[in-house]
Amino acid sequence: MKDKAAWHTVVIRSSILPGTMHKTVIPILEESSGKKAGAEFGVSHNPEFLREGSAVKDFDPPRR
Repeated sequence: MKDKAAWHTVVIRSSILPGTMHKTVIPILEESSGKKAGAEFGVSHNPEFLREGSAVKDFDPPRR
């Protein structure tokens, strides 16, 4: 993103601990890009959930 002028949105699709986006992911993105989250690029979190009884069926084939 550092060398791109266009708006970018970074989506993290993972089940991460609460606070990880604000304490870890966003600071790393801001530092490496030199841009400010929310003003110069977007950030979103899409939790990924696997159901214990049907994890393999949910995983293969994926919905997307």
